[in-house]
Amino acid sequence: MDAQLKLLFINTPQNYLSSILRVFGERDIDIDYISLQDEKKIQDALKESVYWDTIILSGQESPPLYKLLNRISIKHEYTPLIFLPENYNSSIAAIAMQNGADDCISINGLERLIPIIERELKHHNLKNKHLDLFKFKHILSNLTDKSQEEVFLFDGETFKCLYTSLAPIGKGEKYSEKKILALKPGDIYSEYSTESFRLLITPLLEGQRKELSICTFVTTRLGTVYPAEIHLRKVVQHESSYIIAINKDISSLWFKVQKLQRQRSLTKKHTLQSKRKDIFLANAAHDMRTSINSIILSAKLLNQKNNDQLTDSCKKLTNAILYSGKHLMKYIEEFFNSTDKQIANLKFNTTTVSIDTLGKELYYIFDPIATKQGLTFTYQVQQLDQYTIPTNPTYLKIILKNLLSNAFKYTPKGDVSLTIYSPSNEELQNINTGLDQAIAFQVKDTGVGIPQSKLNHIFERFTRIKQNRSCNISGSGLGLDISQKLTKVLGGILHIDSELNIGSTITLYLPSDSEPKIHQSNRQDSTILSKSTKDNADGKTILVIDDSKIHNLAIKEFLGYSFANCLTTSSIANAYKILSQQSIDCIILDYILFDTTSEKILQNLKSHKKYANIPIIIYTGKKITDKKEEKISSKVDAIIQKRTGSHSKLLSTIKACLHSKPPINLTT
Repeated sequence: MDAQLKLLFINTPQNYLSSILRVFGERDIDIDYISLQDEKKIQDALKESVYWDTIILSGQESPPLYKLLNRISIKHEYTPLIFLPENYNSSIAAIAMQNGADDCISINGLERLIPIIERELKHHNLKNKHLDLFKFKHILSNLTDKSQEEVFLFDGETFKCLYTSLAPIGKGEKYSEKKILALKPGDIYSEYSTESFRLLITPLLEGQRKELSICTFVTTRLGTVYPAEIHLRKVVQHESSYIIAINKDISSLWFKVQKLQRQRSLTKKHTLQSKRKDIFLANAAHDMRTSINSIILSAKLLNQKNNDQLTDSCKKLTNAILYSGKHLMKYIEEFFNSTDKQIANLKFNTTTVSIDTLGKELYYIFDPIATKQGLTFTYQVQQLDQYTIPTNPTYLKIILKNLLSNAFKYTPKGDVSLTIYSPSNEELQNINTGLDQAIAFQVKDTGVGIPQSKLNHIFERFTRIKQNRSCNISGSGLGLDISQKLTKVLGGILHIDSELNIGSTITLYLPSDSEPKIHQSNRQDSTILSKSTKDNADGKTILVIDDSKIHNLAIKEFLGYSFANCLTTSSIANAYKILSQQSIDCIILDYILFDTTSEKILQNLKSHKKYANIPIIIYTGKKITDKKEEKISSKVDAIIQKRTGSHSKLLSTIKACLHSKPPINLTT
């Protein structure tokens, strides 16, 4: 509000005037006022073109007074007019405002007077600004005269509409000046409230952008809705900011908008499906790690504990279980932990692989399949310049197993062969491998073959040849896609030759002259199970909480070699019961549990005085994200993932937690 107000009091009794002046005095507001009682002086004052900040009219309610009120409101349309009746009630207030008063107050409610004046001055300033724009309408004339689109002008502070072009006015019912002033962005653009419209144009108001364009729906004055492209721009005139909105009707392109919406819906649906698939794979990997870790540990315990009692055939079987379990665990660690986008950047272990040993291993795996299908399967090594290759054995086996599986799957009769050789420089150049030296792994079959038109697409995800469907062969079309990606990781190339109804030859070329630029790790599973008994074991009690009863059976046996007592449970309710009845020295907790969450358990344990100092180790098959790890790291002493050799790491971590003071915090 200005430092000084110019007020006109009409028919205001002296006691009313004194009370009003006291209200202004309490707020330190300086006023310049005239109080008129004489009817002639009132008429003369109303005829003069004098500017008043506010006119206050008082008197006994009567038709003549309401008539005077109406005359004042017409003469001084843009001056706030407040009615101060002698006897105030809601009916009188309604009649007064119908006759032009902006507000009506009682002598007992004078504390409302100043806020009302502030509000009405702001509102009438907006009206004056609107008048100025019509006086200087040439500001927009160059724009609106050349455009048949709807143009709206909004105040840069209040976002009330100040002007609209002839395009929306010229058809049907016109906008009156009063209706224009009542318009807000939300009345025109139904998707935006005043606040969201403010957020939308903030870059314009702050000078970060010169223009904004959006697509939304426009509501006409008749209530119809049409899609439009809206161009928004900020203009400054007489130190005031305005927002110009030009609505371009895109109804003719609406089918494209609908198509875009369908595409967005499908994208959202596929994104959700992909997210669910990732969650499913993560949970599946967790379950597989737990189960396979139990198999590895059980086989190792069986091998060592009953070594003298096992026959040679049983030893071979337990060794096979142990070997297969380790291979599956490595497969999960190196493959399922990674998405397709991450495969190209994987860091994995590389070792020197014996070529002939690898080939014989694959032969022994697939020879029973060939016998069952009545096919001839041959394996041979030809013209090898070297007998080892530096690569990742797990990935190499995955690729070759996929190639051999496809060969047997699509070969109803005839033969399949695996040949390993050192290709000549001429062969490498002819197929443009980009390799100077290589080892070739060639899988050849006499199967159904692939049409030439499909060869360029055979490595694409979910691709299956239509002719093969008649063979009633199941498959997802992922094998060759995975093989192609892993081949690129190993720095090699896959080449295919095929002829329909004759057969196919797929050759994997891997570099042999230098090791791939991949992370090396010589970490070995060096767990040595002590032959100690319960009498010389560490006199500690370990509690294992895991919902896999098979895992609990194996881990209990394993920890029993090193600790006096190992308790296991798959129920959190039973875990709390054990904690209340026995002294526990260390807790091993799975991250995923059926009946609760590990975060809730950690919160309960750490908030309980009796259990707060017990070391807790998270031992899980789930890959914990950095965000979740950060969330729980302050509540646990270590985080260990179930993988090959993880049980030995678990044992050493338990001992470190039990014998270090104060307790250590490890993430492994």
